[in-house]
Amino acid sequence: MNDAGFFLGSAYFSEVDKLIARYTPNFIRFVDDYRVFADSREKLESLLESISRELQPIGFRINAHKLKLGSAEEYLEAVSKIKYAASDIADYIDVAFGDVVRPTDMVAQLTRTLEKPDDYLNQGVGRLQIAALRRMHVDALIAEKTTRELKMSVRYLFSEQLSSDMNVLGRLSQLLKSYSQDNSQIWRTLWLLYLIKDLHFYREVGDTSWKLPADLESTLNRLKASDAVPQIVKLWASEIPNADKKTERQDLVEQLHECDYLECGVRYYGNA
Repeated sequence: MNDAGFFLGSAYFSEVDKLIARYTPNFIRFVDDYRVFADSREKLESLLESISRELQPIGFRINAHKLKLGSAEEYLEAVSKIKYAASDIADYIDVAFGDVVRPTDMVAQLTRTLEKPDDYLNQGVGRLQIAALRRMHVDALIAEKTTRELKMSVRYLFSEQLSSDMNVLGRLSQLLKSYSQDNSQIWRTLWLLYLIKDLHFYREVGDTSWKLPADLESTLNRLKASDAVPQIVKLWASEIPNADKKTERQDLVEQLHECDYLECGVRYYGNA
């Protein structure tokens, strides 16, 4: 998931914004998550009925599992607990963005997700976390080009903390082994593989003697060699132990703009 996805998603949902605005100006949205406000339960229920009816003709529906009616006190209490991304130049070089998540906060978020994947490892929270990781990756690329101080980049400090947490490493191995055997869990498998790339980054930039835990290494090797897993999983797994070849294949990226996702994967990772 990249920044273009969020931009295009917001453009798409602007049509829903217009529809809701016809009934009330008292709402806010983040991606596809709406909060609608009114001064009584009756008004909210009436708004829900009207908005639901209007959404159907344009191809949208409200997810009943995420629908919740709450009081103003509950909302304000929830907002007060949100930790916003912070940047501190004294801790690391933040060259690309002003809102890169602190390494310690990112590790804490991911640890919570790994501990309770049924609650947090979904395409809502998971995509947001991947977007945050991508911002770290871009920050590191710019740091490498401009300051040559990758060890002071957000990504390096994050990867260092992640690599030293044995509980996280053990949980990564456990979940990857479980999800990769279930074809209904492809998205979660790819999420785990994307995160594991940061462990390899730490080895490249920092402690070159550091190795993936044997159990995790074994699972990755099995995925790379297996014909029983979906091709997209096999391709992603193949990229991790061969990340040192990324520079050699960088020029190929420019040739892939017109390809679909699977074709891009086959051409880009096929020789990994």
